[in-house]
Amino acid sequence: MRAAEKLFSSRGVDAVSLREVSETAGQRNNSAVLYHFKSREGLIDAILNRHADPIQARYVAQLDLLQSQGKVELRTILDVLVRPLVAKLEDADGGPEFVSISAQLTVNPTMPLFMRPAANATPGAMRIAEAMIPLISIPGELLMMHQERFSNVLYSSIVAFGRLSADNPSPAFRELFISDLVDTLFSILTAPPSPRTQGLLVEAGLA
Repeated sequence: MRAAEKLFSSRGVDAVSLREVSETAGQRNNSAVLYHFKSREGLIDAILNRHADPIQARYVAQLDLLQSQGKVELRTILDVLVRPLVAKLEDADGGPEFVSISAQLTVNPTMPLFMRPAANATPGAMRIAEAMIPLISIPGELLMMHQERFSNVLYSSIVAFGRLSADNPSPAFRELFISDLVDTLFSILTAPPSPRTQGLLVEAGLA
């Protein structure tokens, strides 16, 4: 998995063969990846799960705390969502690679991130979604487009921050980034459509 993380992160999840992953991992059997993970998708899911499991556990604990304090608001939920992902940039055990691979999958036509089990079928992910859905104010007809845009902005922004923070590693800059990203994600989920977009919804037969 570590060999795959490095290769997928640096060259792209679709540009690296499973044979190359096996060779880079020092496996004499070039079919080792298929033996252990069955497919490219199986390998990617194993990578995502390796990093996502502790993050998902933190989501559950943080949401339990917010609910006990009566502070379940969209901005606070988004802050809970963002912070563990930003922290992965400092995880020497494949954290930056995980964020990079996740960002790639947000625009992958055959393995979109939101369809992977680690992103939508775990207790933490479902709790986050359940908490946010009643607080989202965009028309339902736009929800799918906003969902994909949300994921792409979330992960791509963190990848970009990883580069920016190399020149400015201060805690204040990190907090600025997190706050601004939460603002951006909040807007994606709440900004009302313009009159032109409303008109185009009608024209497309969606409203």
